[in-house]
Amino acid sequence: MSGLLLYLQYSKMNKKSKMHYRQWPLCVLATMIMSVIDFLGVRILFLRFGNLGFWTASHTLLVFGIASTAFGISEWIFRGYDEFPTQIRKGTFDKILLRPRSAFIQVIGERFQFEKGGRVTVGIVCIVIASNTLNLLWSFDSAIVLIGAITGGLLVYSGVMIIFASISFFTVGAINTVYIFTN
Repeated sequence: MSGLLLYLQYSKMNKKSKMHYRQWPLCVLATMIMSVIDFLGVRILFLRFGNLGFWTASHTLLVFGIASTAFGISEWIFRGYDEFPTQIRKGTFDKILLRPRSAFIQVIGERFQFEKGGRVTVGIVCIVIASNTLNLLWSFDSAIVLIGAITGGLLVYSGVMIIFASISFFTVGAINTVYIFTN
């Protein structure tokens, strides 16, 4: 079984376990509400103080949408690294190392947060709203730049999660520090 198939199998198992709880749509809704509240705080500042040079609230909405989408995808896929410090402390990481599969795939497959799809949805909606407000004309090149920006953000956020998870080899509570850098 290839790494991608193993990853998809982990994803399917996590999804089945989440679907057993009837309240899972509320988790998605709560994530969406928190994302909207995050932006509303910035919007209130723009209403109070006005534009920042050439930056309007719509420009900020576009950047927020890109960052929110990238962060949501990263949280959705790479939250298995939240469990990594616990695995190190309990000594269960050894069993991952003994398996004949990629430790990376096994660690990210440990936990999926499908409710972070709510953050991704809010991010995409913010991008669409900002594009309409700013009257952006989308071409193939600008769509590639948008996809590149989201992919770059995904790699940065995921890299930060992996770096801070790796610190757990040396200290006990490093994963809580990652929230300062990502959130």
